Amino acid sequence: MKTYDVVVIGAGGAGLSAAVEANAAGASVIVIEKMPYAGGNTLLSYAELACPNNWLQEEQGIEDSVEQFAKEMWEGGGSLAKKELVDIIAANATDAAEWLRDEIGVVYQDYLVWEGGHSVARAVEPVELGPGMINPLLNYATSHGVEVALNTKAEELVVDENGVVTGVVVSRDGQTATISATKGVVLASGGFG
Repeated sequence: MKTYDVVVIGAGGAGLSAAVEANAAGASVIVIEKMPYAGGNTLLSYAELACPNNWLQEEQGIEDSVEQFAKEMWEGGGSLAKKELVDIIAANATDAAEWLRDEIGVVYQDYLVWEGGHSVARAVEPVELGPGMINPLLNYATSHGVEVALNTKAEELVVDENGVVTGVVVSRDGQTATISATKGVVLASGGFG
């Protein structure tokens, strides 16, 4: 049985970002991915990030706001989401895009994408689309000590007598094993949308 501080299930954009941040906080991290490659849905997508008041909007003189973005996201989702979570996404989207650009090395197009339901163009898009986000994230993660286990399927969560998740039972090549997590398990499997 191997032990890590943090086990992340899913090697898409969310899982790799979580792994990088946990590692930056000093945690030992393993990412479990059932597919033979990293990337998940992000790899197949355009990897656009809608973010208000971004650098391209500033260059082009496009006026936007966190509040306007949150309102459009909330209404675009039929007002069904948790409003406080929509507000958190809207308030942090540009910081996330800048982190990907400045820390991780994602290279963005020099144009904005105007998504449906948005009042202005506000989405930034990697030059190489999904791979342009996943490859830098994966390279950054592994070069900083994050382990990535491909072809490894999470089968069940290990829960202690207090209801705390303490690990993951995984399978690979017909074999099963348990990976312990001393500080937590991050579920990042399945598309966020």
